[in-house]
Amino acid sequence: MPSTRKAAMITMNISHMTAYPDRLSYNGRHYDISVPRMWMKPERRETEVKLYTHIVWPAMCSCLLLAIVLGCGSETPPPRITEQAKSMAANGIMDEPAVTAAAVTEAAAPASESGEAAKRSYSPKVKRYLEQIYDVSHREFACTATNAAAHAEWRSEARPVLRRLLGLDHMQEELAGWTPMVELSKAKSMDGYTRARGKMLVEPNVTVPFWVLRPQGSGPFPVAVMPHGHDPHGWYANIYDTEEDRSRIASEDRDVAVQAVRRGYIAIAPATRGLGCAGVPDIDGRHGKRDCRSQMVHCLLAGRTPLGERVWDMERFLDWGLALPNVDSERVLMLGNSGGGVVAVFAAACDERITVAVPSCSFSSFIRNDGTVQFCDCNLVPSILRFGDAHDIAGLIAPRWLLAVHGEKDGMFYMEDIEGAAARTRAVFAAAGVPTHFELRVGPHGHRFYKELMWPFIDVTLGSR
Repeated sequence: MPSTRKAAMITMNISHMTAYPDRLSYNGRHYDISVPRMWMKPERRETEVKLYTHIVWPAMCSCLLLAIVLGCGSETPPPRITEQAKSMAANGIMDEPAVTAAAVTEAAAPASESGEAAKRSYSPKVKRYLEQIYDVSHREFACTATNAAAHAEWRSEARPVLRRLLGLDHMQEELAGWTPMVELSKAKSMDGYTRARGKMLVEPNVTVPFWVLRPQGSGPFPVAVMPHGHDPHGWYANIYDTEEDRSRIASEDRDVAVQAVRRGYIAIAPATRGLGCAGVPDIDGRHGKRDCRSQMVHCLLAGRTPLGERVWDMERFLDWGLALPNVDSERVLMLGNSGGGVVAVFAAACDERITVAVPSCSFSSFIRNDGTVQFCDCNLVPSILRFGDAHDIAGLIAPRWLLAVHGEKDGMFYMEDIEGAAARTRAVFAAAGVPTHFELRVGPHGHRFYKELMWPFIDVTLGSR
């Protein structure tokens, strides 16, 4: 079918005619519809004009509208290259028109025969712009330490700045004196552990639900706090609504709270603020019908960030969990997949009570090598690249432990970006004097957990039951 643009380009050349122009508007575009006026004898002109006005012209309008309607939704061709664009390119004001046209009309690349989407690319001009604004010289708190003493000094300077960027300073000031309140349901006996549902009032008007799983025995028990990503937080506790959910939880190792409690941890699986709970929903669809993005908009207007609020919540769960009886406060794990993994890294960077952080399918440079950003809006922090990159955030975790886990077939992140971030993180941990405290492990599948990769590392660093 013809596209809207093609319909708009329909022209009619009638020799020896002038026109009384009229205008037809559609979808913000204006089309000139001409009522022709032939060079004819004056006595015939009035009759002919009436004929064109009442018969021919309405028919032309109808045909044009039909062409426009039939063209809606079809593929839009590249914009026409104007002489002005050619002139600007020749004078170095813009890229070559053919390149610019391709950039303007860039769409999702078709899948290849192997099923993998071909990589897209920005125009050279856009790439130069991104290199300019993301220049590494802008990163004021990039770690340049070469020994443990310099690393410790850098941490002491960089961590308060990171907390400020996250909006945690504002929250701490606004909520000074606030004491979170927790309600717990009656614990249910499971196979070798108990499970209870709770809710925490993390700040006035914000209630975060959670599950807490406790092992049998007298302890002392290590504590695991497990924020989730864009998936139901009940999955971590093996709670599901459908058989399809149950199958996915089992096949993708998503019942991490159950895995933890069976290894002797008190496992706390809180909902992640803005991801299905305790957030500001996108009630009118203005933010892409994504509640996490709606939450982000309101946070930014108030001097907060969604990630900062999530770190705040995890710190409140640490306060509560570490105050429970029979707890070993020296062994604290935080792990999560996808957006939950991002929370785990930032929380561990900000809070030294976390002994081991395990981000799954979430640890990569903020900007991919092709210049694109793959992280969800709600996982980004304004001006973070004026602070440093992902390896600098991770470097704040040293000399504690960090394990990054990824899936080889995870379509959200490129392995070259993951491995680049990992290499730079190793350098920071080496400078801190603990080169073995960071590892990258890669599983054979996609965007999911890999228990066979996670728990051996955790068992070594925190000790198994």
